[in-house]
Amino acid sequence: MFLIALGLIVLLAYFVLLRRIVPEQHQSRTTPFVSAVSVLLIALGAWTGAMFYADPGYLYQVRTITGEVIGYNEPGWKFKGFGTEYPWKKAMSVAHTKDLSNIDEAASSTLPPQSIRMLDRVDGLIQQTTRFRLPEDIPTFLEMAAEYRTPDNLLRTELIPTVQQVITASSSLMSAEDYFNGKRNDFQMDFDYQMREGIFLVDRQEFIGVSNSHRKATADASKGTDQEDYGDQQQTRFNVLKLTNEDGSYKTRAHNYKNFGITVVDAKITDFEPNEAFKRRMEQQQQASADRSIAREQRIQEEEQKQLAVVRGEREIAEEQAVVKKAQIKHTTEAETAKSLALISATQIREQAKIQKEAAAIQLERDRLIAASKTVLADADKYEREARIKGDNALEQKLNAEVQIQQVWAEAFAKRNVPSTVFVSGSGGTSNSAVPTGSNTELQSMVQLMTMQMAKQLDYDRSTNATVK
Repeated sequence: MFLIALGLIVLLAYFVLLRRIVPEQHQSRTTPFVSAVSVLLIALGAWTGAMFYADPGYLYQVRTITGEVIGYNEPGWKFKGFGTEYPWKKAMSVAHTKDLSNIDEAASSTLPPQSIRMLDRVDGLIQQTTRFRLPEDIPTFLEMAAEYRTPDNLLRTELIPTVQQVITASSSLMSAEDYFNGKRNDFQMDFDYQMREGIFLVDRQEFIGVSNSHRKATADASKGTDQEDYGDQQQTRFNVLKLTNEDGSYKTRAHNYKNFGITVVDAKITDFEPNEAFKRRMEQQQQASADRSIAREQRIQEEEQKQLAVVRGEREIAEEQAVVKKAQIKHTTEAETAKSLALISATQIREQAKIQKEAAAIQLERDRLIAASKTVLADADKYEREARIKGDNALEQKLNAEVQIQQVWAEAFAKRNVPSTVFVSGSGGTSNSAVPTGSNTELQSMVQLMTMQMAKQLDYDRSTNATVK
């Protein structure tokens, strides 16, 4: 709005006052310049008055010049109608810590450690960090913004008191000794659950009973058991029960911020430091526990030494008995071994003879089978040859024999030496009346005679009616 007003003032001042001062020959140059500057100021003022840039991680409540309330939950340029934007962090933190110098930029409120008192009346300082997330639904966000008006009011009037109240409620559920004796995680779970769902509705019960360990009027144990008890021996104990619904869920009193869509992202107990008196008591308990452990170990050691002496005597007796028993067992074992070896040797000889007998019977049966097999094969071969001979009178074998015989004489005939001159003598004075010596006819006759002689020696009948012998 300021830039728009400034532009209008500049334009009005020029046309009302400056044009009277500026000469007419220069007005043609100054008028466009002054007009452009005025228009630029008015446009810039209109843009900045009508728009604004929404940063990531923030919700914006915008109240326009007409009184309309608008909400934005996404980054970018947004319309504000010459009104005012109110940024809200999407996530706010409430932290109680000792190190106030190292404040996390994301934390919305950082406070010193809170003083608490546990169930057993032990006080101390606790450190925690709780992170809240605002609703991103625009109607719900605007309702919340209208209720608390500013983020500081939300922190001071709702979030910080709620965290402090939950810390106090969680401390009243558990004793300091239970916390340091293994229930630290239970304390953390109770704190987280109550921050998210609401504060537990509890039933605090007080029990008064008689202590099991009676205190005596004096610490002198030499007086025996007739000492009088000191005090009323009463012991008071507190027990806090969390009330539950029919379905087993815990009864809680919901926080007011849940009605406006605010949720708890994370709730952590980072540290709990008890008072110095409790620390000294814990140290004394630890020392007493250590002394008891040492005494217990010493007593166990003495018992072990006593048992060791008894065991040593029993071991010596057992060793002597073992030597005698060992000698007896040795003699007995040697006799039993000799007897067993004799029985094993006799059994082995008997089994070996039995095996040899069975092997001989098997070999005999095998020889019989082989002989029978050979007889069958011979009969089959004889039958086959007789059948073949009866079929064609051994024509094929005879032909093969003739071919081989003739082949031998043919080879011998081919290698014979032929005389260059042959003299023939005979009656009648003709050349055909007598066979010349060394001629082919003479040789053929001789071959035939020798063939017949060989067939006779081989008992070979050249006829086709012969039978196999």
